[in-house]
Amino acid sequence: MGKIKVEKPDAADVDTSVVKEEDTYDEKLKNANAISQPMASKKLTKKIHKLIEKAAKQKSYLRNGLKDVQVRLRKGETG
Repeated sequence: MGKIKVEKPDAADVDTSVVKEEDTYDEKLKNANAISQPMASKKLTKKIHKLIEKAAKQKSYLRNGLKDVQVRLRKGETG
């Protein structure tokens, strides 16, 4: 079995006219689950998103998953 050579498309061949627009905050609220009420305001959502982006840069700031969180709680980690 040999490798299959894949040609990359040229910049001129790529169609950039199709741009997917983001849903507005109000449209996202309409599509939210019924049990996810009350929702944070648009301003608070933006602040939370910025904080999470900053925290994601540090390895020990965010915990992913139940197992990781439980281990850290047992070890006495706070914050």
